Amino acid sequence: MTDQDGLGQMTDRDELGQRTDRDELGQRTDRDILGQMTDQDGLGQRTDRDGLGQRTDWDGLGQRTDRDGLGQRTDRDILGQMTDQDGLGQRTDRDGLGQRTDRDELGQRTDRDILGQMTDQDGLGQRTDRDGLGQRTDWDGLGQRTDRDGLGQRTDRDILGQMTDQDGLGQRTDRDGLGQRTDEDGLGQRTDWDGLGQRTDRDGLGQRTDRDILGQMTDQDGLGQRTDRDGLGQRTDRDELGQRTDRDILGQMTDQDGLGQRTDRDGLGQRTDWDGLGQRTDRDGLGQRTDRDILGQMTDQDGLGQRTDRDGLGQRTDEDGLGQGTDRDGLGQRTDRDGLGQRTDRDGLGQRTDRDGLGQRTDRDGLGQRTVRDGLGQRTDRDGLGQRTDRDGLGQRTDRDGLGQRTDRDGLGQRIDRDGLGQRTDRDGLGQRIDRGGLEQRTDRDG
Repeated sequence: MTDQDGLGQMTDRDELGQRTDRDELGQRTDRDILGQMTDQDGLGQRTDRDGLGQRTDWDGLGQRTDRDGLGQRTDRDILGQMTDQDGLGQRTDRDGLGQRTDRDELGQRTDRDILGQMTDQDGLGQRTDRDGLGQRTDWDGLGQRTDRDGLGQRTDRDILGQMTDQDGLGQRTDRDGLGQRTDEDGLGQRTDWDGLGQRTDRDGLGQRTDRDILGQMTDQDGLGQRTDRDGLGQRTDRDELGQRTDRDILGQMTDQDGLGQRTDRDGLGQRTDWDGLGQRTDRDGLGQRTDRDILGQMTDQDGLGQRTDRDGLGQRTDEDGLGQGTDRDGLGQRTDRDGLGQRTDRDGLGQRTDRDGLGQRTDRDGLGQRTVRDGLGQRTDRDGLGQRTDRDGLGQRTDRDGLGQRTDRDGLGQRIDRDGLGQRTDRDGLGQRIDRGGLEQRTDRDG
């Protein structure tokens, strides 16, 4: 059946319920008994419906929209651009060149291109970028960011500037945004910077080096050995046994062994040694040396042979290197030596003994008493009041009392007495005696 109104409008129906409506402008609608329907406007625009809610729209320029009646929709254009929507908020956009964007009802979005580049966003600021070669960047929406290069290299950053670099081989660098930085190489080696110039190096075996912006530096080997430097040339070495060495830029140096032993050097040759038990040795680099112990014992040496020994109780010995020496006992006793055998002993109470090295000896008691010996037996005694006795070592002896009295003995019994007033008595030891009065008076006796 066909109906026409004479103005160009026309309707065709068949016995199966199919119907087609046309107007004078070329618009056409096809319907069947199942509700399928097609609208065309004569300009290329067309709409297909299947009676179940499915619908396809063409605009005549290549654009096409498919709807399934459940909210699903697909838009296509002549360039291959395409948009899929599922009616629940999910949507996929394609540009015909391989670029694709997926969105869901929660704001999640994924962008992909034909090279594998891909961006994921979750609507809360979280985002992941991939370049198709394994490179990836993650943002968490709070300023945190992670970059990966597909080879294991990774960089983490946050909104405060904190950053961690990892190379996939165990190497890692941490930065806190304030200048603090830590480098690790995966083998235990590590370097820490604090942003103020301080730096610490560790090698994973216990070795460690600390440096600051002023040049101060500390080395530790993990076994207890340590070296401190202050950047001005001062240096301190320590080992695990407590041994320590201090050095400065002028060559001054101190060694300590942890047991109290210590050596100080000033760089000019001056040196002081302590043994930890109170013993001390000072050297000036020119040969001068002083030894001291905890009891006050002390020895001075000048490098030219001069030496002084002190025992801390007042005893002292001076030697000049040429044999000259002086011994003192602190109580006034003293012995002087001249190196040629000459020697003088003093007891501090005035007693004195002089020796000339050839056997000559002089004893003095401080009260004027004096004894002179020549080493051959000759001896002279004086009492300081004028009394004097001379002996020749062969028995000859002369006694003088200082008032003129004198007695001569020859060792064989002969004796001559003089009283200083001219009186004289001769004895021969056999009993013979001659007395003289000084006025030519004489008495002879034969014993």
